[in-house]
Amino acid sequence: MRISNKLSVVESGATYSTDATEGGTLRSKITNDLIEGSKLEPVEGSRAWIVVLGSFCLHFVILGNLYASGLFVPEYEEKFNLTRAKASLIIQLQAGMKFTMGFIAGKITDRYGINAVLPLGIVVYISGLILASYAKTFNQLILTHGVMVGVSSGLLYWG
Repeated sequence: MRISNKLSVVESGATYSTDATEGGTLRSKITNDLIEGSKLEPVEGSRAWIVVLGSFCLHFVILGNLYASGLFVPEYEEKFNLTRAKASLIIQLQAGMKFTMGFIAGKITDRYGINAVLPLGIVVYISGLILASYAKTFNQLILTHGVMVGVSSGLLYWG
């Protein structure tokens, strides 16, 4: 009695089959054929490096601001006469908004594309930081640094 190791997969109307004894891999055959049949062209050359540089700069600013936000806490405590908990709430709101925006940012990017989401995120992010520097009350800080910077960093990071 011989057990067959043959496997067949139907993908987009084409049937792929392989025999485990031949040493071929079904996954690589399907992947290569799907890549060759797709309409997306890989980004190559100088444009690819510009995309990498842009992504690096974006992550440097977004994550740098988030990880260095603890430096704002003592300043907020002193300037606005806040407790440590209230000053930390602003930073936690920013971080929470950033990570919860992943669900929404993905849907918005799928619908409108990155070319619409990226400029919107950049404008709101910069506006939030500038307005936070002019804030006079705790509620203004919550709105500008917590919500505006948090939402826009989520759009930029996940979009």
